[in-house]
Amino acid sequence: MTDWPGGTPLRFRPHGDGFTLDSTFDYDSIESVYVHVQALFRPYDPLDHEDLDDRDDIYSALDQRKEYRSLFASVCQVCESEGIAVLPEEQNYALLPEEQNYALQERKPWQLRLFEQQDLPIPDTLFKNDPDEVRAFYDDHDEVIYKPTSRGAPPTVVEEEDLSPGRRSKVETAPVQFQEFVPGNDLRVYVLDGEVVGAMRYESEAFSFKIDQHENRSVDVTAATISGEVRETAVQAAEALGLTFGAADFRLTPDGDHRLLELNPAPANAGADEFAGQNVATAVADYLTDPDRSPGG
Repeated sequence: MTDWPGGTPLRFRPHGDGFTLDSTFDYDSIESVYVHVQALFRPYDPLDHEDLDDRDDIYSALDQRKEYRSLFASVCQVCESEGIAVLPEEQNYALLPEEQNYALQERKPWQLRLFEQQDLPIPDTLFKNDPDEVRAFYDDHDEVIYKPTSRGAPPTVVEEEDLSPGRRSKVETAPVQFQEFVPGNDLRVYVLDGEVVGAMRYESEAFSFKIDQHENRSVDVTAATISGEVRETAVQAAEALGLTFGAADFRLTPDGDHRLLELNPAPANAGADEFAGQNVATAVADYLTDPDRSPGG
C-alpha cells in the first residue's frame, strides 16, 4: 500500500487466517512485511502539517488517521506474532518497554486477536471499511453495534437507516469496528500480578455506561461478585497481553454468561475504591512497595 488514508479496501477479523489491505493476504503465505509509511507508528507526524492545513474538518481528519493507525499497527503486530518479519519493527517506536502497554488501548484489533488465540469468549467482531460487507455482517446477527477501531466514542446500535446507501458510504472514509450486540450489564475486573483484586458493575440508563458518560449522566457503580469463569478469563486476558496490572471489561448476560470486550492497561481505580468498596489502590501500592518483588517484575 502506498496511499493512506484512502478508499483502499480493509478487512480484519480476530479469528481470521489473514487480512485485506487492498489485496487479501493469508498469514501462511507472507514471508516478510516492509512498511514505508513510518507515520503509521507515530501519534502525529510533522509531515502531516501540509495535508491537515488544507482540511476544514481538522478534528475529523485526526480521528480518521487514528482509526487507520489502530488497524494498520494491529495488523503489523499480528504479523510479528505469526513469526513474520516486519520492518521497521513496531516496538522500536516505543521509548520504553512499558510505553508499549499504552498502545494496547489504541489497538483493539490486536487485543481481540490475542484473546481469540487463547480461546477467550469475545463477541463476533469485524473491522472493515467496505459498506457491502457491513450489511452482510448486520444480517448475520440479531443486533449489531459500532464503535471506534481504537477508542474515543461510545458504542452505538446499528439501525436499519444506518444501512442506507448514503450512510453506509461513510464507512469508506475509515475502518470501523462492528460487533455483535451482547445484552446484559457492564462489568470491570481488576487484575494485578495474576490475581483479581477488584470487581465492579456499572449501573446505567443506557445499554452501555459509556453512553451515559458521553452524555454527562451520572453512572453508579456497585461491588460485583464474579464467577470462577469470569475470574479466569480476566487473568488469562492480562497474561495474553503481558500485563502485570490491568482492568478487563466484560458484558455479563442475564443468564450469567460473559463476553470479554477489552483490557485497559492503565485503568482508573478511584471510582471502584470509593463507590464500590474495592481496594485496588491499596493492592497496587502493596505490590509496588513489596521488598521481595524483583525490579521490573
